Amino acid sequence: MPDVGTIRDIDTAGHDLRVWCFRCARGKTIAGDVWIYFVERRWPILLKAGARRFTCISCHRSDQILILPARRDPSLHKSWESEVSGFFHTNRAARKCRLRRVR
Repeated sequence: MPDVGTIRDIDTAGHDLRVWCFRCARGKTIAGDVWIYFVERRWPILLKAGARRFTCISCHRSDQILILPARRDPSLHKSWESEVSGFFHTNRAARKCRLRRVR
């Protein structure tokens, strides 16, 4: 993997984030597109500065957090086209049901 400096670089390389707490030795995998929320809130997306925004589930500390790239599970992530078509068809089916009840 090429050298990464930001959370967005990890997502662009096709990986998720592995957030690891050295204090209590716990880790969690987070979707790589979390950088979008960082940008919306004007938080830094650099790895060292962004790590302070993640807190450990167990010890609730953020001072010893490390962000690493993790392999993305392709079965968990849908393509944008499938998300949009699923939304469209679900709403269309619900609308048809509502129209049948009105008549």
